[in-house]
Amino acid sequence: MKQKFSLLIIFFVFIFKVEAQTKVTSMPDQWLLSQLSLNYYTVVQEGLVDLDSSLIKVCQLNGLSRWSVMTQGFGNRLSQYQRWVDLRDPSIAEKMLESLSGEAHLKLALLLGAYYAFEPSNNNSKNQKFGLTYLMIAERESLAMGSWFWLSQARCLKGKSYFKNGNLKQGILTFNQLIAECEKRNDRVMLAKACDYLGSYAPPSAETIGMKVGNTMRASQIYKQNKNIRGEINSLQNLGYLFFVIKDFKKAETSATESLNLQQKIHFKYTHYTTDLLALLADFKGNNSENLKYGLASVKSAQATKDSLGLGYFYRRVGESRFTDKEPSTRLSWYLQSIGQMLRNGERSSLYPVINSIAHELVQAGKISEALITTNDYMRKYPPRTLPDSLLAIQTLGETYYALGSYKKSEQYLLKVEELSKKINPITSERFRPFNAFKLGHFYLLTKDYPKAKRYLEQFKTSSATVPLIVSANAAMDLYKVDSALNNTELAVKHLKDYLEINSKLQDESQTKIIEGLRMQYQTAQKEMYIKLLKQETAMQKKQSYLIRFVGITVISMAFLIILLLLNQYRIKKRQKDEIDKKNLALEHTIGEKDELIISKQWLLKEVHHRVKNNLHTVISLLESQAHYLKGDALKAIQNSEHRIYAMSMIHQRLYQEDDVKTIDIKVYLTEFISYLKDSFGTHRHIKFILEFEPIRFGVSRAIPIGLIVNEAVTNAIKYAFPDMELGIILIRLTQKRSMIELIIKDNGVGLNPKNMAPDSQSLGLRLMRGLAGDLGGTIKIEGKQGAEITISFEMDQIDVAHI
Repeated sequence: MKQKFSLLIIFFVFIFKVEAQTKVTSMPDQWLLSQLSLNYYTVVQEGLVDLDSSLIKVCQLNGLSRWSVMTQGFGNRLSQYQRWVDLRDPSIAEKMLESLSGEAHLKLALLLGAYYAFEPSNNNSKNQKFGLTYLMIAERESLAMGSWFWLSQARCLKGKSYFKNGNLKQGILTFNQLIAECEKRNDRVMLAKACDYLGSYAPPSAETIGMKVGNTMRASQIYKQNKNIRGEINSLQNLGYLFFVIKDFKKAETSATESLNLQQKIHFKYTHYTTDLLALLADFKGNNSENLKYGLASVKSAQATKDSLGLGYFYRRVGESRFTDKEPSTRLSWYLQSIGQMLRNGERSSLYPVINSIAHELVQAGKISEALITTNDYMRKYPPRTLPDSLLAIQTLGETYYALGSYKKSEQYLLKVEELSKKINPITSERFRPFNAFKLGHFYLLTKDYPKAKRYLEQFKTSSATVPLIVSANAAMDLYKVDSALNNTELAVKHLKDYLEINSKLQDESQTKIIEGLRMQYQTAQKEMYIKLLKQETAMQKKQSYLIRFVGITVISMAFLIILLLLNQYRIKKRQKDEIDKKNLALEHTIGEKDELIISKQWLLKEVHHRVKNNLHTVISLLESQAHYLKGDALKAIQNSEHRIYAMSMIHQRLYQEDDVKTIDIKVYLTEFISYLKDSFGTHRHIKFILEFEPIRFGVSRAIPIGLIVNEAVTNAIKYAFPDMELGIILIRLTQKRSMIELIIKDNGVGLNPKNMAPDSQSLGLRLMRGLAGDLGGTIKIEGKQGAEITISFEMDQIDVAHI
């Protein structure tokens, strides 16, 4: 039944399933998409994540494997091992490695080294050491086999691992040696990869940026010579990012444009990462038409390929363009699309720039209270995780409180941003501090605190940060107003000229026409897309209506069939229940009769034990009567017999006095029996008894031999161990060790006669104890040098119950 319902659910899911993301089937294209997307994601995260963490993120989101990036240049030779890499379970390979030898061992060791070399830096540092260890094994075995191919791959990955471990000097040395050897051997393929790796994975800093640019440029040139167009595309894209960092916008644009042209040449569909870089560069140059053109191209490409990784950022880019200057509601809708897409992607680290923009648009629309509520609501749902996020959140609150007229609160928030921005990394700080200085300068201008306004606006102007032209224009106008208020006429005129010069670039008539043209194109494209979607939706609805009718009839038929099956099942179960109820009544009657029989049997057993005890006491009474007429050995024999019979009678007495008619507590029994012997012989004054018994229950067949053995040993000790009535000690101990029982009777008397200890001794007591030990299935050990010690060891029986 469950299987039928499951099949039905699967059927519905199949019919109404949303179209999945477009897959990249070609391995070279998978490599290129992974490279472009991981570099883009690392850039937009502004150093908060490393390249290897970005690789995992983009592969998960795009449904790709890390394999193509991790095994660049040799993956096709080791494809049989891809499964454990995708599962991220290196233990599978580590177990396999133990059974391999020769080239197979070398290859798997290299792959393990590559795996750890591409694990995120925040993973266990031991893993990084394992990675280097495996790469050194691969390097050593490659040298032994004389294989330059595998040796060069191992050294390239080793250089990357040194960078990951923070050993910059050793990493650079490793790559420089590899590059020199590649040049010597004229290995252009590995030379391109080595330069690419050195330019990509060397940690960015003022000291390394020149080296990164130089090696990335060289990699792109060698890729071009090798006709490796995808390698060239990726290197050119990375050059664009690097030139942007060093503020060489012309070269950044040239590199990005070349990369885009090559992508279009090979019909690579995922061009949005490059067009977004071009849109960013256009924004910083103040080229509004290019900014809008490339921004819309990025959105279109990402939507067409269903690659959602950067879509949230692309929406935001379009929202910030001049396309939406005259349409605040449209601008806000782009921002809302942006934040919605980021949340769907699980992008928590990039929300606050968009939250800041949403609050700004609400303030501009006069919805100031809504802006404050919205900002606080986002902060509550998605608390800032990083210091940059906190800075943006505080900055947003400062601007919103200013709009509300809460100037004191606003000033506090904006000054807090200035203070906190000194604590973050220089690259991110360079982005925050100039903008915040501009906002503080603008704030103090509006509150007419002109000296402070001038200080912060000059701080913004002298900053080396790269900012969009619109911000520079607004800052120049603010400085003009400040210097006018301070009667600095000459400076005011200079700032006004700066403003007019910058604004002329922004207000270029040709650009305005282009933007309007793009606006019309975009709106037309949107309408066409909507019409196309409506047509597709209509066609789909027709198909779905047929399918719904078919499914409806099928479901009704299945429901009717299920009802019939359920009714039939109900009848069968009712008939079975009636039969079971009858059997239960009969069984209850049988059990009742059995319980009555068991109770009767228990009473009968108790009565038997009672009568046996009485009969044994009768025998004891007869023996006592006979003892009045006897003397010497005959009297002693009668007395010994009395004690033996009493030992047995006590067992039967305990059995009929307790609820359990099968076993007795040996501890209670022996304690009581020893007390009887002490009274019989009157030993209270000169003999001390030490009793150590564990609470174990024994059946009658075990309890009687134990009682008789104790009787013989203790009686013999009382009579003969202390001839001069000296103060003596008798120890009786019964313990359990796992499945073995050990009984010890020991005294500190004169000991035993060696003749009596011999196996063929005629002593009745010793012969009796040996026989009783045999009945227990155990062994007996007798020692008599320093007092007598008798040890009996035997196994537990099934009826015995230990430690009650």
